[in-house]
Amino acid sequence: MELNRIASHTLFQGWMALDLGGITPILWAFIERDEIVDMLAALTGQKLLYNYYRIGGVNGDLNHEFMSRLGTWMSRAAAQIDSNLALINENEIFVRRTRGLGVLDAKTALKMGVTGPNLRASGVPYDLRRDRPYLVYPELEFDVPTRDEGDSLARYLVRMDEIKQSIRIIDQVLHEMPDGPVMAKLPRLLRPRPGRAFGAVEGPRGVYGTYAISDGTDQPFRMRIHDPSFVHLQLVGPLTKGNLIADTMAVMASLDPVMGGVDK
Repeated sequence: MELNRIASHTLFQGWMALDLGGITPILWAFIERDEIVDMLAALTGQKLLYNYYRIGGVNGDLNHEFMSRLGTWMSRAAAQIDSNLALINENEIFVRRTRGLGVLDAKTALKMGVTGPNLRASGVPYDLRRDRPYLVYPELEFDVPTRDEGDSLARYLVRMDEIKQSIRIIDQVLHEMPDGPVMAKLPRLLRPRPGRAFGAVEGPRGVYGTYAISDGTDQPFRMRIHDPSFVHLQLVGPLTKGNLIADTMAVMASLDPVMGGVDK
């Protein structure tokens, strides 16, 4: 998940710069992103749709090729990402075009159901990894980056800060991961008792939730997936009202919606 978060935020940086007229950052962003997805492909056999997680564990243990690639990448990741950030963070045009633009206050963000970096950029320090922890996150040390300005620049900066925290998390996991089985012994078919359940994780763009209803069989009676992009896309209108048309792209890019998630 943290490698995916880095890949997502890195590509976000490049696309946002491109939407504002900067070409170079997207080229570097794709280099970093492709290296990450190549690592994950070495582990799972897929670059995007991994099908790696299973109920009760994962599909296979970490292999030598993945660990070797990850170790090489980690040895230079922080320095390379700092270099990429300098391309934009020190760009006066980018900063002036995003500072004070598309301001989202905390009250409105909560009312609209905003989550993830967009919420934390409005001063609300809510992160499921810390506030409703799952997996090994309770055992890890990391900060939850926030900003108070709530503007397009703040949303960008929160994501860039999160990249550094994700590297910090990965470093801890690499040094503390125990040996042992990667899959629990479970029946071939699972038949949950009748009822309803909701589970959520802190994804790169916010809270990804799954709601399921069981009727006691091995097939869910109903399942719905909640993607934060649908919620965040609703902010484009209110946050661009009264602004220049040219600024619409800056606001929308800072919200980082993905259209594949909007139709969930």
